[in-house]
Amino acid sequence: MPMDEPATKQKLLDDGETQWVSNAQVTAEIEAFVAEKYLKPAPKTLADDVRKMYAAEVNSFGWQADLETLVVSKLKFFAPYEKWEAALVPGSLKVTAIDADAYRVQFDTNYAVWLKANADKAETGRAQYVLEVLRDGGSFRIRSENAIKLN
Repeated sequence: MPMDEPATKQKLLDDGETQWVSNAQVTAEIEAFVAEKYLKPAPKTLADDVRKMYAAEVNSFGWQADLETLVVSKLKFFAPYEKWEAALVPGSLKVTAIDADAYRVQFDTNYAVWLKANADKAETGRAQYVLEVLRDGGSFRIRSENAIKLN
């Protein structure tokens, strides 16, 4: 069900109450999750951030992992980098409902990474991501992620 259809659905709030939300609101919430959390992992809180953003079982870039295995993998992946930046390309986000609480999310990013071995020079590029996210109370959890480098 594409998110541009005029429909509403229930959202469970953190306090246990429910409210009706529009597809536009769900899309805005997912966009905030992607732009403010997924694309901005903080080096000092990376392990905790991963635990908050991902489901207990995850398909990450083609391999199945439990959450703690994913945490270790993400820490190893980011270890060579001095810093990284990624930004959602405006207008690229597409959200499709899979079922009542699951969504397919596709978006492009512009990124820059600086290796510790060569911190003076950034590697830049653009990538396209596809996530499957689940609504979990007032936020979302990722149950699958994949990406391709566009340039």
